[in-house]
Amino acid sequence: MKESLISESFWTQNNIGVNDVILVAVSGGVDSMVLLHEMYHRFPHILVAHIHHGLRQESDMEAQFVSDYCSSKNIPCFIHYIDPTFWETFQGSMETEARKIRYAFFEKLQLQNSVNWIVTAHHKNDSIETVFMNLLRGTGVAGMKGIPVRRDSYIRPLINLSKRDILNYAIQKEIIWVEDASNQALNFRRNQIRNLLIPVVQQIQPEFEKTISFSAQFMDRQNQVMNDLANRFFNMQVTSYGFVVDLTSVCWLKDPIMTLFVLLRRFGFNLEQTGDIIKLLGESNKKWFSTTHELQLWENQLQISTRWRTYQAWEIKAHGSGDFKRFIQYISKETKRDIWPIDAIIQIRVWNSGDRMEFEAGKHKKVSDFLQEKKVRGIEKESVLIVVYQNKIVSILGYWEHELWKGAPCTLTLQDA
Repeated sequence: MKESLISESFWTQNNIGVNDVILVAVSGGVDSMVLLHEMYHRFPHILVAHIHHGLRQESDMEAQFVSDYCSSKNIPCFIHYIDPTFWETFQGSMETEARKIRYAFFEKLQLQNSVNWIVTAHHKNDSIETVFMNLLRGTGVAGMKGIPVRRDSYIRPLINLSKRDILNYAIQKEIIWVEDASNQALNFRRNQIRNLLIPVVQQIQPEFEKTISFSAQFMDRQNQVMNDLANRFFNMQVTSYGFVVDLTSVCWLKDPIMTLFVLLRRFGFNLEQTGDIIKLLGESNKKWFSTTHELQLWENQLQISTRWRTYQAWEIKAHGSGDFKRFIQYISKETKRDIWPIDAIIQIRVWNSGDRMEFEAGKHKKVSDFLQEKKVRGIEKESVLIVVYQNKIVSILGYWEHELWKGAPCTLTLQDA
């Protein structure tokens, strides 16, 4: 009988330590219960997350099953309940929305519990279904790579195992689980692929699981090479607001649209949008949006930022001796001052349209005019931070500083304004 379904080398290759805190996503089905069994017998610090989607009567029983199992093993269990009335007025893809809710819950728990890794029970058959879904959607090479083993802090230990492997192991180890009847419902695209399309493909090519998995790995390697080449050509620079890309040389490429698309697709922009960008090169204040990001074109420069930018204001209490340098460098690498008057209260925030600065003794100017003169524009301009001391702007971080930006050393206590 196989002692462990997941090899020891998997954990070492992914740098997962035995004392790391692991959050296990558990639905109660065979895949996640096998995963939980493996995690429980290897890691001393695990937590469980379960989502009650509020869509089926069986959801109550499944949530109770997971809760009871965790109680019997002394595993902390967190259950998120979605109000059934939420779905009554919801318009759009329920699959997509449910996924967003799940991952938001996982990441909230991650922050609250200092979790190192979030593990999910995706397996080889899930990855194959994803390849088919992306093929039908028309996502190109990037979508043909299937589900990756690892993405940021998400780990999928079962991804190279088939459903058959997992089921056989569960039977051998006498692992209990609950059957999710919704997996047979044909009103979801993934279920249609699983229950209608894949059985036909299997009849045509009995070894299709092996060939599709190989193709997905091959596409993944191709995709990595394409991303690397695009990164090297465009030399995308990290900024305080996101990224900036210089497109001066893009038109010398044989296929500038496709090359730029390889770069921009990671931010959710499509091929049509990329074509429009190339057509409008040289123009200014042109904007495009993906579901997650905003892109602005200023002549031959692209500025990229998250679509919904939130700007926090800080108040800093300065007292005693020390330095301001580390905090300011966190915000702006261009600022070099490391001193401030003792017992100062400083505010750092994004500039407003009515802000005025004293650029010379007795002479004032709007911050907006100053930034325009410096040719600061677009997302970069919207994200500029100022330092306020005694109701006076004493610094535009990275661009200008007043004479007051001098004084005695200090230490700082950072708190929300």
